[in-house]
Amino acid sequence: MIAFHPKHKSMADLSKGRWALGFFLLLTGCGTESAEMVKAEQSAVILENYTPARNDKLQQRRANVGDECPKLVQKRVDHTAVSRQDSIMGNTCDYFIYPAVGDTLTVYVSDGRMKPFLNTPYYHDFANGSYKVIANGRHVMRLEYNALEHKPAVMDYVLVVNIASPK
Repeated sequence: MIAFHPKHKSMADLSKGRWALGFFLLLTGCGTESAEMVKAEQSAVILENYTPARNDKLQQRRANVGDECPKLVQKRVDHTAVSRQDSIMGNTCDYFIYPAVGDTLTVYVSDGRMKPFLNTPYYHDFANGSYKVIANGRHVMRLEYNALEHKPAVMDYVLVVNIASPK
């Protein structure tokens, strides 16, 4: 055990507030094995004490909202509009749709921070109006977060896709 006596200059320096340096030198003299044991014990205590807050709604929503993009959009028989209420965690989400040639696609999103556009087979921004389908096959509509403010962790929105057949 070290006794601090103010007569010794080195000990007086330690008592004047330079104890942190002395403590550091004392720890470095212990070796790496004891330092590794201290780190392991600290991480075990942190993991043992960590429990997610039960009332934290954001944690619960993150657990419930999967990153389930891309998604398939299918219209029902005798209906022209498809409405989907979804949540998104990332910046984009793709929706697959298989319209017939000649159909007209119109897309609305409830949240103005989300920008819908057709990505495949041809680019079309739905802010410019409807899109008339000119090719068969899979069409990919993409919703993209398009705002200057910080994106929330989970965003809720309603997507309405209107698929009108030619008359």
